[in-house]
Amino acid sequence: MGEWSDYFEDFPEENPANYVDGRFAPQEAKKLHEIEAKLEEDQRKLNAEVYGLINDSIFKSNQKKKKQFLVKTISCPQCGELVLNCYSPQENLFVCECNECGIYGHGETLDLALQLVESRVGENFDWREKSKNKDL
Repeated sequence: MGEWSDYFEDFPEENPANYVDGRFAPQEAKKLHEIEAKLEEDQRKLNAEVYGLINDSIFKSNQKKKKQFLVKTISCPQCGELVLNCYSPQENLFVCECNECGIYGHGETLDLALQLVESRVGENFDWREKSKNKDL
């Protein structure tokens, strides 16, 4: 037994995708499918753009809020850049995150937060990817 696509090539009138408004119109159906696919692709692009704008806005807003809790900035153990920011948003909580490579860690003391950061070197932890940051 062949594939359905083989069957529909032999009997195009049996393919429901070849019908428009209940009538057999394969050329018109093909054009409609192309238009729908283009609209879906355009919508995906627009959604990505809107999501990016929202994400950038939230990121910038959070960065402004974070600055008030900044304790110090040091060299990152993973990328070596001087962009590992250490914050203390509340007593007994320290958060370190690199703005270059995204590695992060947290702990009750600055040393514990830095130890966690160092233990994550090479593990692809990135605080900017919310789906992976279930522990922050």
